[in-house]
Amino acid sequence: MEKKVDEILEFIMERCLWQFHSREWDRTENINGVFGMLPKLFAGEKIAVKDLEPKDKGHYADAKILSDQLLEKFSYLKDMSASEKDELLDGVKAKLVDVSITKCRNEELRVPFY
Repeated sequence: MEKKVDEILEFIMERCLWQFHSREWDRTENINGVFGMLPKLFAGEKIAVKDLEPKDKGHYADAKILSDQLLEKFSYLKDMSASEKDELLDGVKAKLVDVSITKCRNEELRVPFY
């Protein structure tokens, strides 16, 4: 599982800009928003986009693109159970938060005036 987590993390970090917003709260919100949508998309759940708040529509759009790309690139996702996908996404999210927020050396990330 760890190898899969690292593969997907690398894929996200190379292709997705939503995890690199300029403030810690914004990064956290985006990561939580996208990763909140991914399990639903992987499960094929219909999401009523028209009922979402504007911010959540952005998260949905990012998650939809990412889920399509992940399913195309990493064929093993199609064979995983929902619980295995959840475990995988939890691992990717934890590492992404660690790299892009916790261990980030950009001190502007934590400026409280914004």
